Amino acid sequence: MKEYTFCWIRELALIFCLVNLSGAYKRARVSDEIVPESATASFSPNFYYGPRYAIDLQMTTYSYTTRGYGSTTWLKIHLDGLYCVKQVTEYANTGYPWTVWTCNSDSDCNCSGGGYYSTSSCNTTTVSIHTEDYKKSNLPDVRGCEYGDTVILSKSSGAAMVFFELVVTGNRAECSAGNYMTGSGCRKCAANTYSTDGASTCTPCPSGKFSPIGSTSSSSCKNE
Repeated sequence: MKEYTFCWIRELALIFCLVNLSGAYKRARVSDEIVPESATASFSPNFYYGPRYAIDLQMTTYSYTTRGYGSTTWLKIHLDGLYCVKQVTEYANTGYPWTVWTCNSDSDCNCSGGGYYSTSSCNTTTVSIHTEDYKKSNLPDVRGCEYGDTVILSKSSGAAMVFFELVVTGNRAECSAGNYMTGSGCRKCAANTYSTDGASTCTPCPSGKFSPIGSTSSSSCKNE
């Protein structure tokens, strides 16, 4: 016989759900999902509901975040590098998407809301993409995503936030040919080196050959 427990999933609506405890439900990664490095929060009143449970793939765990001593409730998802983030999706414990925020380069992420349920976090939660360890300078212009290494979900009202699973999708930021990625963004390759699209380092020209700054291929390396 299956065992069930009640869990509180929305502090204002006081909605209750049945969670099947006969076995943990682990979700699968989705296409273009960015694997988070860690998660932090303004305050979690209990160790068992910390922010890491919002990104642990387990649908039977959840994070519970309050504002603590500040005026804003926030949860941060830290990425392992600079990415162009496309979407942030909140999943219900049933495994269905609850709320979807779509990110663009000209504003905070826009909430399309609803998802599988008629209620969502659109009216209460703001999602924005920030850089804490990297800089966004000299990156290629893009549409349909926002550069950053940190996803921030916040409530200025100070109300609590509950998340079963948060999923971030996008692509690792890449520099165009003739540049390489640094913690300060894209930089041009030095003279006598070159790079192709997406390079993290520049390749030296063969001995005795030379190239101008920002060279994009080995064919740029020539005899003087």
